[in-house]
Amino acid sequence: MGSEWLALLLSFIVPVLVRWVPESKFPYPIGFDTPLYLSWGRHYTSNPVVFPLMVPLLGGLYLLGFDLVTVMKYLPTLVYGLLGVSVFLFSRLCLNWRLEKSLLVVFLIAFSFPMLRVSWDMHRQFIATAFLVLAFSWLKTIETPLGFVAFAVSSFLAAFSHDVLFAVLMVVCSYVFLVEVRRNRKRALLISAVTLSILLIFVGVWYGWNFSIIVQKSIGGIVPDTSSLFDRWTWEVNKNLFEFFQLCGLFVPLVVLGFFKDEVLFPWLILGLLGSFSTILFPFLAPNIDPSRWMLLLACPFSFYMANSLDRLTLITRKSLKKMVALFFVVFIINFPSWGFLGFFPQPSLYYKPGLLPLTMASSSAPLDDIDATIWLVRRFNDVGGEALLVHGNYFGWASYYTDKIVVTFGELYGGDRSIKDALKIAQNSGNIDVYLLWYVDGDAFSLSFIKVAERGPMKLYRYVGS
Repeated sequence: MGSEWLALLLSFIVPVLVRWVPESKFPYPIGFDTPLYLSWGRHYTSNPVVFPLMVPLLGGLYLLGFDLVTVMKYLPTLVYGLLGVSVFLFSRLCLNWRLEKSLLVVFLIAFSFPMLRVSWDMHRQFIATAFLVLAFSWLKTIETPLGFVAFAVSSFLAAFSHDVLFAVLMVVCSYVFLVEVRRNRKRALLISAVTLSILLIFVGVWYGWNFSIIVQKSIGGIVPDTSSLFDRWTWEVNKNLFEFFQLCGLFVPLVVLGFFKDEVLFPWLILGLLGSFSTILFPFLAPNIDPSRWMLLLACPFSFYMANSLDRLTLITRKSLKKMVALFFVVFIINFPSWGFLGFFPQPSLYYKPGLLPLTMASSSAPLDDIDATIWLVRRFNDVGGEALLVHGNYFGWASYYTDKIVVTFGELYGGDRSIKDALKIAQNSGNIDVYLLWYVDGDAFSLSFIKVAERGPMKLYRYVGS
């Protein structure tokens, strides 16, 4: 019993320490999308939503007086530890793996390049993954009161944290139900009761029984120009295969070697592979969920298969120094992209892709100097009583968190590809007279009748003085 609790503690501590490495190298919360979570939490009362659960969680913490910058510095790290515990429990309770093999899969998850990428800024998806694995841990004990409650609560938290994980939950539980209905009807009935309840809440509360939206989000749309279907297919093949190699390529040999058919991991694997190569299999579809999202989700089942392959190779032993060294070498190689991503050495350009893979985890949506300057200038904007602030999309989260005033974005991504002039028109059409601009190019500001009123580091605050 003592070794069990020690292993459980290690399954939390090791992932936490790994995830804290990049956080310790950056003074603000890391992750490109992370500042958006700050804004959502700060302004939750003006736009209250029930789902996804991450938003009301942050909104509630803000209302209780917590500084969300501090919260988001530590919360993702703790969730990484929760994932480690979930993986350990699933290995022990559902797969009936021995202690050292269960710990190995925790270490593989902790150092997994795709999993680290998800934890960088896909916080809703990541917390849903942790809860999902935890839910599956209780499938074999669902007939007990503890097992049923733990499965139901964890499943609910997973499903309503991210809709993609809801899909994984539905597929896996449906598969398990079909298996159990012939083997253990009571267990099948309990699984179906929880699954159907979550399905009804998801459809009724999250989407308000609007099936057209659900179908559109699930399937996507049709490619408008079918004349270039072959060119699109070729492009998707090159793109998806390369991204799959970047994220999971080093895993594949061990995954194949360690594959085993499990009623939870198998349907998860099949769904993940179908999603990963959906635009290759169905080039006429334009899915709402990018295939790379499914590739990232494959990190979980892949880690279990890799642990099983290392066990089949008899590398999990404390009695042979040579095998322990070989195990360390293998784990180091298959997780090679993780070491640069964590910041231990410069990341090879092979594992960099704008919009998907940053060079390092110790980064945010804006350079460090720009973040410091943005916070200072937004506070200055509050002091002078401006009505609306124009900011580039990359700075939106930071600016929005530190002001209650209207923030209008420009630029790519969060800025909707609007120009500064377009953003100015939106602010003026909303009845705002005193408009300010947060930017660093004097020429852009002066050409639109803005004058500089404050400066901090590389960033500047301008006020609109035109007619």
